[in-house]
Amino acid sequence: MIMEKFRNSGILEAYCLGFTNDAQNLLVEAMANVYPEVKAELEKMRLSLSHNIKENTMEPTAVVKKRLMESLKAGQK
Repeated sequence: MIMEKFRNSGILEAYCLGFTNDAQNLLVEAMANVYPEVKAELEKMRLSLSHNIKENTMEPTAVVKKRLMESLKAGQK
């Protein structure tokens, strides 16, 4: 029951996305060390996120890239 509540809390997703604080990070890491199913779920989420990022990455158009680079250069001055 505790494991189900932990998995359904959203903390694993937040952890994978880097939205957790230090205390939450320690909790997730401790749970992953104690419960193999938490560790497996974290790995599954990481792989899924990585796959989604790779599948949905877009190259900017030449115009957008040029404007972005100009904006970055202007910001460095």
